[in-house]
Amino acid sequence: MNRGKNAWLSGVIALAATLLILFGSQTIWHTFAVAKPLDKAFEGIDGVQSVAWDKAKDDKPVTLQVSLVHATNLQTTYTTVQDRAKSVLGKSAFQIAIHDNRTPELEQVYHELHFHIQEAIVTGGFGDMADRIKEKAKAAGVDAQVYVDAQNVYLQLTKGESDLYSVIPRLNNLTGVK
Repeated sequence: MNRGKNAWLSGVIALAATLLILFGSQTIWHTFAVAKPLDKAFEGIDGVQSVAWDKAKDDKPVTLQVSLVHATNLQTTYTTVQDRAKSVLGKSAFQIAIHDNRTPELEQVYHELHFHIQEAIVTGGFGDMADRIKEKAKAAGVDAQVYVDAQNVYLQLTKGESDLYSVIPRLNNLTGVK
């Protein structure tokens, strides 16, 4: 009788030790194979003040919280962050959330310009969009830069020490749209 009790207790202790070793190993692996390389990957990127990231939970992608200040070219900065994240995370899904030091005035200008961006995404009139954005931003006393690539439209608004950065996906990125 006593022998069965000891065997059961030994099994529980072995299971607990195994789980402790597995979870400890996973934490160590995550720290040295993902966290430290990810933190190091974003050093020296123009405009990137800091990058924090949230671990993926329940099949959700890793979220990179990127704080930008005075980026010279939003498209270059964003794609560099994206490429470096891919090189560290491999095939793991991730998303980038940009944080900036926007003001209510810059947000208002952005909302007025957003219609031109959405119209250009649908019609393909990016040249006209860029001209209208620069014209309206200049009238509001805001410096505007707009960039376009196959995936996104990048809008950068600056007034004084405040910046607003927005990355707007193009229509061809939406699921189900061909």
